[in-house]
Amino acid sequence: MKKTLIAIAALAATSAFAQSSVTMYGVVDAGVFNTKANDVSQTALTNGAHTSSRLGFKGTEDIGGGLKGNFGLEAGLSVDNGGLGGASGNTSATAGTNQIFSRGAFVGLEGGFGKINAGKISTHSNTHILSNTPGATNIAAVSFRTAATTSSGWLDNTIEYVSPTMAGLTARVLHTTGNSAATGAEGITEATKKQGNGQEFGLAYANGPLTAGVYTATRKTTASNTIEAKTSGVGATYDFGVAKVGFSSNKSDPDNTAANDKLEGNSFAATYPVNANVTLSGFYGVAKKLAATETKATFTSLNLDYALSKRTVAYTNYTTVKNSGGGTTSLAGMGTSNSAPLGAAAANGKASAIGVGIRHSF
Repeated sequence: MKKTLIAIAALAATSAFAQSSVTMYGVVDAGVFNTKANDVSQTALTNGAHTSSRLGFKGTEDIGGGLKGNFGLEAGLSVDNGGLGGASGNTSATAGTNQIFSRGAFVGLEGGFGKINAGKISTHSNTHILSNTPGATNIAAVSFRTAATTSSGWLDNTIEYVSPTMAGLTARVLHTTGNSAATGAEGITEATKKQGNGQEFGLAYANGPLTAGVYTATRKTTASNTIEAKTSGVGATYDFGVAKVGFSSNKSDPDNTAANDKLEGNSFAATYPVNANVTLSGFYGVAKKLAATETKATFTSLNLDYALSKRTVAYTNYTTVKNSGGGTTSLAGMGTSNSAPLGAAAANGKASAIGVGIRHSF
């Protein structure tokens, strides 16, 4: 009898364990890069030049009735100084915010209706640009996104709905409740309660080698109902087998009541596996500010990956931005210990980064 009870208890424990799972994952990326802007050159250890360093946890549990409970927590890491990173994993989080999981935090439910998540959620512009720039490094993709849109990588205080996939189509809707102004008395006055409130809508398509998507986003930049930031985009990626190519087109209006402040950006990217160990990739992007005098930033990036193993990759990268029309855009998406990324380039100036690094994924 005792043996039977022990066997039943063991089976029940195994069944319960099989219904839930938690996965830890991450990326550790560091390199030595020479960066240059305004004729000032520096060679230093950098973090996340190829891929943002991060530490994440995700889990799911089968709670019965066709429902699953899900969660995700992802922290940016600064490998150069051992600290927790900000949203891109390259700079320290703002002092006093106690922001650990700067790259997303959510809990939600999943079922036949789709998924509903609540927390700090990746924006459509972030997901859209990264998914349609195959092979683009963190330096290139983040620099382009920063110059071409008004969107951040992640939104606080957000509710997300993701539809079931039907005929290759998946819809995604975000609602941000606002309450984002760091006033010390957030959300308790008429002057601050709508700060950051906004919505995003996106539609993605995936079928065989083709993926494509479109999105639009609106967010209040002040408590006023009149001043809004608007962003939209369309893009696609196609895998030819011998190479994968993608493009992304984005438009942004930081203030719908102001003139001469609109942004637009177009990018092209490709990745080519030379053999089982070597992969070449390239990125080209143009971001414009449609002011009275149009300014333009042109990004180019070349990267070579050499797979030392399934999870460890050595790489070398060269990325540059050139300005015209009086533009001062520099490079983002990388940093050195206790310092910001490259400063703004001089008017019509150029900024560049070249170096080698190693990336380990787990």
